Amino acid sequence: MARITKYVPIISSTLAGQTLLDRLLPDYSIERPVECTFLYQGCNDTYAVRTANGPSYVLRVYRHGWRTFPDISYEIDALLHLVRKGVSVSRPIPATDGRIIRELPTLEGNRYAVLFTYAAGQELSFKNHEPRHLGRALGTLHHSMDDFYSPHRRAMIDWDHLIDIPLKRLEPLFTHRRKDWMYVRRLSERLRHEIDGLVLRDQGFCHGDVHEWNVHISNSKAITFFDFDLCGIGWRAYDLATLRWSARWAARETKVWGTFLKGYRERRALPPADLRAVPLFIGIRHVWLMGHHAGETQYRGQAIFRDLHIDRHLTFLRGCEKDYLRRRTGARR
Repeated sequence: MARITKYVPIISSTLAGQTLLDRLLPDYSIERPVECTFLYQGCNDTYAVRTANGPSYVLRVYRHGWRTFPDISYEIDALLHLVRKGVSVSRPIPATDGRIIRELPTLEGNRYAVLFTYAAGQELSFKNHEPRHLGRALGTLHHSMDDFYSPHRRAMIDWDHLIDIPLKRLEPLFTHRRKDWMYVRRLSERLRHEIDGLVLRDQGFCHGDVHEWNVHISNSKAITFFDFDLCGIGWRAYDLATLRWSARWAARETKVWGTFLKGYRERRALPPADLRAVPLFIGIRHVWLMGHHAGETQYRGQAIFRDLHIDRHLTFLRGCEKDYLRRRTGARR
């Protein structure tokens, strides 16, 4: 029997918060950090940084291979542009040598790290007028990014990102459910065809993941955006759809969407074709999410994509088809 005499390769490590506290955080001109707590693991690892007497911070350690240096540089450029425009975001903090993106040697390869200010406030509950405040803030964000430019390359939020790559990831997980696989593929193409038939006028920088877990609201109703990891150039209607998708998934679409849209239109016009595309993008967003989860199985295990989860995803997609696609088809007859 062969013996393992060298380290077994790994695909993802979790860095010790104490090591980051001792070796990385002293390189920043902030109040003395006293605690670095592992907070959350998604595509990246997030740590909460507490200082002795000052503000808190968030340290993001990007997963090896998830983002390139130019990818992250683009994200940083976007955040600094928004800061200059007066939009409230979780701001990147440079180290004492001026570098914002730090490179850390780990067992699987080098990983990048960025320290951010903590977003003031708390998660949205969507009570009272909170969706309207969020709509206004997103309208302001889109307007502020109309003149944004970065010399760094970043993947577009296009059909390759939203449909083609997700479907390639999904197909191997549907080998035992070919009928359901054909349904997902056909529905994706129908939604793409419907949107391609619209002339969408508003394209530009998108946050890419607008929902209640990526924004905070203060007591004065000020909105602060964070987690721009999925940002890029795309259809602004898709950015709006990510919020509406989240509200539908939480069974509060009716309560949230109208108020949110009213707030958005107070800050930015939304062309009729773009508005018609928003509900279609909800299904597209969900196909993307399914593909994203399929890609995550190598990190989190096949258990995140069991038949129970597939059933729930299909129920959501069929609801979108019924509410948004069949109504449109019937309206054209």
